[in-house]
Amino acid sequence: MGGRDVKQHRRPPQEPERRPVAGRQLAIDFRQHDDPNSRGQDERPPLPQQQLEMTAQLVAELRALRLAIQDQNRAPHKNNAPLTREQAAGYLGVHKDTLYRWAVEEGRIAYSRLGDGAKAALRFNKKDIDDFLERNRIPTVEETRARTS
Repeated sequence: MGGRDVKQHRRPPQEPERRPVAGRQLAIDFRQHDDPNSRGQDERPPLPQQQLEMTAQLVAELRALRLAIQDQNRAPHKNNAPLTREQAAGYLGVHKDTLYRWAVEEGRIAYSRLGDGAKAALRFNKKDIDDFLERNRIPTVEETRARTS
């Protein structure tokens, strides 16, 4: 069998792909990382200085993203908005089914339903959750001794 020379065609350069992350557009060329065929055979790997610059850019963008995510996580608690079942369970550090049982089945935590019927969404006020925590607080030994004396 005779061999044929196969010439590889390069794709024309394109703008870096922009992906939305936490409400921001990042100008990172994800194609370099996502597509194993994006680098031609005759291209050289980036020089160490280029790698350092890319790493520094990525670290800076990751820090900015982390701050944006932290701000988003704090937002529902700032304006005293009602919490979803998942948010309230996260605040208490329990599973959302445990919170449902405590609130709906056992009546230990006050809640609101958005709509009629058993499948309507639940909402919790942070104050009601804090009241639940205070009611179920176990006093220290010193507090118990101070009450009895």
